[in-house]
Amino acid sequence: MKWTIVIPTWQRAEMLRALLCELVKQTVHDFETVIVCDGDDTETRGISESQECSFPTRWIFHPNNLGLAAARNTGAQAARGHYLLFLDDDVIPSSDLISRHEANHSESPDWPRSFVFGRIIEDRQTPFVSKTDEFMQQAWEQSLGTALPAGEYPNLSSIGEEAERSAWFGLNCSISRELFEQLEGFDPRMRSDEEMEFGLRLYRNGVLARYAPAAIVRHRGSKDMSEYYPRCWRLSGKLDVHRALDRDQRCAQNSQLTEVNSEGAVRRAIANVAWSSPELMLSLSQGARRVTDLSGSRTAFGVWARLRHLGEYWRGVRATGITREKLAAVSGPRRPILMFHSISKPQDDREATYYTSPRSFQRILSWLRLRNYHHVGPTEWLGGAVPERSVLLTFDDAYDDLYTELLPLASEFKLKPLIFVVADLIGKTNEWDQRQGLRKRSLLTSDQLREMQRAGVTFGSHSLTHPLLTSLSNSALLQEVKDSKAKLEDLLGSSVEWFAYPFGDVDRRVRAAVLEAGYKAAVTTNAGFNRWHDPMTLNRFEIDDRDWLLDVALKLATGRSYRRSVSARLSRMG
Repeated sequence: MKWTIVIPTWQRAEMLRALLCELVKQTVHDFETVIVCDGDDTETRGISESQECSFPTRWIFHPNNLGLAAARNTGAQAARGHYLLFLDDDVIPSSDLISRHEANHSESPDWPRSFVFGRIIEDRQTPFVSKTDEFMQQAWEQSLGTALPAGEYPNLSSIGEEAERSAWFGLNCSISRELFEQLEGFDPRMRSDEEMEFGLRLYRNGVLARYAPAAIVRHRGSKDMSEYYPRCWRLSGKLDVHRALDRDQRCAQNSQLTEVNSEGAVRRAIANVAWSSPELMLSLSQGARRVTDLSGSRTAFGVWARLRHLGEYWRGVRATGITREKLAAVSGPRRPILMFHSISKPQDDREATYYTSPRSFQRILSWLRLRNYHHVGPTEWLGGAVPERSVLLTFDDAYDDLYTELLPLASEFKLKPLIFVVADLIGKTNEWDQRQGLRKRSLLTSDQLREMQRAGVTFGSHSLTHPLLTSLSNSALLQEVKDSKAKLEDLLGSSVEWFAYPFGDVDRRVRAAVLEAGYKAAVTTNAGFNRWHDPMTLNRFEIDDRDWLLDVALKLATGRSYRRSVSARLSRMG
């Protein structure tokens, strides 16, 4: 059996009957269905005893309602197919649904860790009960259209917070049964957000997503969305705490928990008011809903949605019993990473965009010491227990001036630097820079690397040859990230756990390859703090010779470079 369609159901017997009738029309016949009735349901049991299907069908009845996640897991455990395809009982599939999924799986044989998701079209079955309900349905369809566009192949190359927030796996998704079991399926404690949580684990484990826009199901919705979503928001508050504390899963999806300690003053103030008085938010939202329903004002709807979400979410968080102090401790510090390249005096304006003169570098170190910043090393960073005012210094490319300028300062300033090495160019020159018209520079030698390692410097990989990784074939990409790690480990006699993406060039495929190679963390050139960020796409603040101490201070205080923002605006105006 090649395919198993898993269908959870409960108290929607007629919708289930319609789905089974439609499945007969599938152009692929090598499939079975496993129907899991999630609780006591006389009508569905009657269908199981009377419905005749032309395809193998098995029925499983939970004695109690355990939730969608548990029902899907039960179906997957009973499956005999190589692939699992998840459908809900309130959908109508296209006749070629299975064949479309199958085609997309067959297109990626050289990258076995992938799943396929198809297109969902809303086909509401009941009239709207209010303007708020109508607007909520429209907002849902708009978000669905953004995630699953009807036309062009969507951009699945995003990484970081954007990718994590949009990650999901559920209705009209398929995956190999072996991979589903390896990742332990859905979290049965999740009675909401279970599809996002599993999608996040797929993403963080380097499983690639393939979109099949022609694999279509029509969702026959009938809920009052203005009441359904507030219940989900309240559950999300409870479940976000569960994910952070019980699963140690801290990510963009549940990062709203950190907003009570946000660096943004307005966001922090709003979150703290909602934490202290969720009922106030709910009370205020009632007025906004009355205005919405009476006037049809979208502005009033936006106010209602924001206030209702805040009130329900933080009421859910508080219902777990977590204290404000515990929440602050769970949020943790912001953890900045600074990115340098060469510590040498720039010879022209172009070099000034990523070189830092020795005098400027020492001035920055002195300022960090004056402000009581604690230098942490990469091992401490991965351990997670770092003080509030901590900073990790990183250096890309491994220019030889790091031996003469950085090493003498390591002991004086108690530095624990991390240097990213281009493994095939050790002791050679910066070939990638020269191809772009920059001057020839020498790189650290093997002997210098070993001496610096004995002095407490840690080394990571910056690939074999410093290419644009997203432009490489799968085999060449894996060679760049795997072989560079092995080569450095042989040279240094220790594990290489960090990777820096050359030119900051990374997408989901590159990220997945770095993860598969065995690295524990990887850094981008994206600016910003790191609190609950993906360890494979960490942010860094770039420092170069154009930065004044005020710029460094503002970056570490706010996460932004105001001078560069102003310069960019002036440049656009010119």
